[in-house]
Amino acid sequence: MKTRLLRLSLAALISGCMMTAANVAAQENILEEIIVTAEKREASIQDTALAITAVSGDLLENGGLDEIEDLSLDVPSLVFSRAGGEAQLYIRGVGTNLFGIGQDSSVAVHQDGVYQGRAQMGLNQFLDVERVEVLRGPQGTLYGRNATAGVINIIHRAPGDEPEGYVNLTLGNFNRYDGEAAYGGPIGENAGFRLAVRYGSDGGFTEDLDPRGGDEVDGGETMAARATLTFALSDTINAKIIGDYTDFDGDNRTIRPRGNLHRSAAEGAQALPNFDQTRNEVDSFQQWTIGGITAEVTADLGGGLTLTSITGYRQFEDSFRFNTDGTEIFVTQTHFERDTDQFSEEIRLACDCPDYEWIAGLYYFTEDKEEALGLPAINFGGAFNIFATNKTDAWAGFGELTWHFSDRLDGIVGVRYSNEEKEDWNLRGLNPGNFDGLFGASDPMDLVLNFGGRNSTDDWNAFTPKLGLKFDYSDNILLYTTLTRGFKSGGTNSLGPEPAFDPEYIWNLEVGAKSTLADGRAIANAAAFYYDYTDLQVSTFTEGTVRVTNAAEATVMGLEVDVSAVLSDQFTWDTSAMVLSAEYDDFVSRFGFVDTPAGRMPNVINVEGNNLVNAPELSVTSTLNYNADIGPGQFSALAQIAYRSQVYHNQFNEAEVGQDSVMLANLRAGITFLNGVEVAFVVRNVLDKEYYQNSVRFTSLNDRSKDLAGIGAALGYPGEGRSLALQLHMGF
Repeated sequence: MKTRLLRLSLAALISGCMMTAANVAAQENILEEIIVTAEKREASIQDTALAITAVSGDLLENGGLDEIEDLSLDVPSLVFSRAGGEAQLYIRGVGTNLFGIGQDSSVAVHQDGVYQGRAQMGLNQFLDVERVEVLRGPQGTLYGRNATAGVINIIHRAPGDEPEGYVNLTLGNFNRYDGEAAYGGPIGENAGFRLAVRYGSDGGFTEDLDPRGGDEVDGGETMAARATLTFALSDTINAKIIGDYTDFDGDNRTIRPRGNLHRSAAEGAQALPNFDQTRNEVDSFQQWTIGGITAEVTADLGGGLTLTSITGYRQFEDSFRFNTDGTEIFVTQTHFERDTDQFSEEIRLACDCPDYEWIAGLYYFTEDKEEALGLPAINFGGAFNIFATNKTDAWAGFGELTWHFSDRLDGIVGVRYSNEEKEDWNLRGLNPGNFDGLFGASDPMDLVLNFGGRNSTDDWNAFTPKLGLKFDYSDNILLYTTLTRGFKSGGTNSLGPEPAFDPEYIWNLEVGAKSTLADGRAIANAAAFYYDYTDLQVSTFTEGTVRVTNAAEATVMGLEVDVSAVLSDQFTWDTSAMVLSAEYDDFVSRFGFVDTPAGRMPNVINVEGNNLVNAPELSVTSTLNYNADIGPGQFSALAQIAYRSQVYHNQFNEAEVGQDSVMLANLRAGITFLNGVEVAFVVRNVLDKEYYQNSVRFTSLNDRSKDLAGIGAALGYPGEGRSLALQLHMGF
């Protein structure tokens, strides 16, 4: 059935590309060229042998897209989910739902060339962004560690040649208001500056019916600032220094009971009247800060050689508490605190030569982390607590060569060698009091029942090559094929006593085509891929802890199509789609217990053939834009639909821990007056669809008289309902 669906979808999407080219052949407007730095050099997206989605800062602002979570609607291959204070990113069905400082994300997030070590940094809001590039598929050569699924590059605006700036104001439902401003320009002949600030307040999209938890959930207050200074050290050496800081003080996220295995029901919890309401007896909160400094120095050495150094320091702290059972009855809570400091240095030497292009570099990364977890719960008879620290040291050497065999044919070869070491310590125990588990609140050694822990050092090496061919079939059609390997770092069960686990790897065979049609009035790009995915780092939640092992293999294959077209002087159309088959080949996993003649034993099953987590079989986003001149200026309108088929949030493919297919719709209409002021109205999730963006199971809150198998009770994190916003933009 899945094979048949894949074939039908491929045929339909390819036919759609061909029809688009034919329909726009008579139009006169052309699409704007998009320049990206995905290969760590500037190039047209149509001349880059990678599957890339680039979203401009203007589109982010116009659509009210404030963070990576919002971006996932515009990129069908990208899935975003949350669990408490965790950001979980997936590209083409590859990602991770692992918790803890000993584990890493499968999607590498880079900000102005600096890798962001913690997945939680993916929660950071966009501020004065020039563009966001989503690189789909393993990027093991130029990006290296933890780019197994792909890379998200966030590039912020730099000072321009002329003074300019803007002010954006937004007022919306859910008691939302937001203000953002930026200004920059030259300082004399050899320097420039840019400053951007933002303040936002959000009342949250869920109403709390229990006054003990306050009346707001899912909201918060954001303050952010970024300063950029550019200057010339000489005629051939330029430098850029960026400092940024973001502070978020929020109410954490709603979680709702799913299914009938919750102890809260036996304790008298009331049913919730509506999907956008909750009863929360806990004063939930989520507070985090992210900040750092980036220094980039570029030297033109002559003869096509360029030397680049990017130095980055990032600091991240967060603390959150939420009502894990999602009811007004105390069953369990979750308390978390984390602190991370990271430093990175990348030095690259690149040559843009007549017959070839190459880039070679060295990379170093170090990260110090600590965390504390507290789980007060009825089932524990107290509070279960875990304390952990982790230090990572990683270095790599890499290089990539593109050789121009002829005017139309290029060969690509790349390699990266990586070495990583992680030192890990943790301690687990039980305190009969309501101990919140945070560093500074109590000494870890004061635990009444000390279950022990781990003090270990582990290291890994990884070799990630790349081979490819790039063929200009014509001036407007590029064909390419690549064989790449990506890896995600090995790690430790920072929240459990189990031994370390090894890196996971993906071999990706990909073929693609990029075409500019109808004299620049249409673009149709496609990529087909096949993954051999081995040593998956997978987790199960049992007996109160998350356990991670290299226990699975998977095969992932699919097709992506991106089409943009100028339909007339007023209309443009953009559509992106992904058809995906992502299944476990082998995954023996524990799912509760079974009673046998020999006694109660773990229920061990093989989920072979099940879908990977957050791997929809079909995702489509389609956007129609309209622009027309009117009396006072220009009118613009946008209509967008985003469809995603059923996804599962754990390896067992349960309906209670997943989300059925859902289609969301967004609208925007605005007028830009002759003086450059724009007023617009935005509606997101127009149809007010109810859906879960993530789900989990916890054994810490189950009713043991009902959950005889010990699989845990299911919970869901609701997505946002219909939102309305009035936007005002003033450029100067």
